Amino acid sequence: MRDYFGAFAVTAGFGIEEHLARFAREHDDYSSIMLKALADRLAEAAAEHFHERVRRELWGYAAAETLTNEQLMREEYRGIRRRPVPACPDHTEKAKLWSLLDVERSAGIRLTDSTLCTRPRR
Repeated sequence: MRDYFGAFAVTAGFGIEEHLARFAREHDDYSSIMLKALADRLAEAAAEHFHERVRRELWGYAAAETLTNEQLMREEYRGIRRRPVPACPDHTEKAKLWSLLDVERSAGIRLTDSTLCTRPRR
């Protein structure tokens, strides 16, 4: 039996560091939390979008897939999507994946202590 492995990295945090620093200087915890949450949700949405494109278009093993939002939330699609992703707090395997993909060099995304990956490539 033939099997395949695919991986990709996404971020929605490019450029937020200066805003987070400003919020810290202004003691604006609320804005900091909201910006981090927004970047996290956008990254999660991008990951879901690209995962769907892989299933339906790029690899095409689920070209006729028509799942409801509820089915998607329950991850009823064909195939396995292993985390870590922003919504999952267990990032113990992320460093291995980062190394395998050479994400920092190829995409300018670096891992941070939190779930945000925010350093743009220069």
